Amino acid sequence: MARHGCSLLDSKIRTILTLLATTSLSLMDIARTTGRDRGAIAAVNRRFHIRDYVGRRNTWALNCDLDDVVKSSSELNTTPKAA
Repeated sequence: MARHGCSLLDSKIRTILTLLATTSLSLMDIARTTGRDRGAIAAVNRRFHIRDYVGRRNTWALNCDLDDVVKSSSELNTTPKAA
């Protein structure tokens, strides 16, 4: 069952990023696989801009390749830049 309200470990975020970038699993399927809720998976996707859904739920375009995911995951401990 999914866990709500828990922070994600860096290793779990890396796993989610890899699944987003390298599989065709839906957000719900990734949530089931990782034991998190769909909202957490969507939040990771929004933070790292892996998939672009363009207002659709079933189709997306990848915004990066696996090398970008590895680079993003290595920068997990850095704080986001202010806009």
